[in-house]
Amino acid sequence: MLWNQLYEWGWLVSTLEWCVFVCNHSARGEHWKNSFTSSPTIIQAIMANGFRTPLGTWVVSGLHGLPLWLYGDQRGLLSHWFYLPLWIQDLGTLLLAAGRLLALTVEAWCIWTHIKFLTNDELEEKRD
Repeated sequence: MLWNQLYEWGWLVSTLEWCVFVCNHSARGEHWKNSFTSSPTIIQAIMANGFRTPLGTWVVSGLHGLPLWLYGDQRGLLSHWFYLPLWIQDLGTLLLAAGRLLALTVEAWCIWTHIKFLTNDELEEKRD
């Protein structure tokens, strides 16, 4: 929800995250983290061991940390309270944004597989 406070288009990010939540939990239930065995390699690497890998940690940091970092940047907290040099602020933004983009690839794949799941059920019902 912090995205809504940062940008006018921030509601799109929140909506995407909620869509992925619904897609994963409606089809896979509480075992959604273990259902990525047939996914592409990059998705498996991100999701491996319940995000408890360096890549998974980076992605989750981008997912949850980027809006907080951007909020701190917009409000001057990074430079005036934490006295971070500009190059550290830029590096932090770059690393967190890259992690968030990796999260976006997983989110897009989750939505795509859910759409395929829903359309496969409809095709099978039409055949019967």
